[in-house]
Amino acid sequence: MLIANLLHNRLIMTKVLMVGSAEQSGGGVASVLRLMKQMPFWEKYRCGWLGTQIQRSYGVKLWYALKAYAKALFTIWGYDIVHFHTVPDKICLIIQMPVLLLALMGRKKIVMHIHMGNQLEDHTQNKLFIWCLNRADCVVLLARKWQNLFCRMVTLTERTASKR
Repeated sequence: MLIANLLHNRLIMTKVLMVGSAEQSGGGVASVLRLMKQMPFWEKYRCGWLGTQIQRSYGVKLWYALKAYAKALFTIWGYDIVHFHTVPDKICLIIQMPVLLLALMGRKKIVMHIHMGNQLEDHTQNKLFIWCLNRADCVVLLARKWQNLFCRMVTLTERTASKR
């Protein structure tokens, strides 16, 4: 698994913060995170989960994001890797941006795990998406096809863009 390899290669890296949808959310990202939480590596690498979005009314979404930012401000410093589970739409990226900026300020290793398939081509001109990808130490895409596309578009390297 990509996370295990990244951690194995950097023995000082021991804690991973997963950033994505709220645990109680429906949908693909939350489902993937719930599944990952059951795997042995979750405890081995002392993973944490920071939910930044929730599928509720706009007021609840705003409150949830603000609580996540406050929590990140106090907890991100205890993690070595910040693993973002995201989609390339601007709203999701904007919601996760404060946590990404904190991770960059803290010089954390950043993993961008893109949870999108065939629609990814629609985001090749999304400047915010490309900016975020270029800040990552590792990008996880759903298929080799997307790795080839994004390696041509942005400054990703073979090491950085990995097939899931």
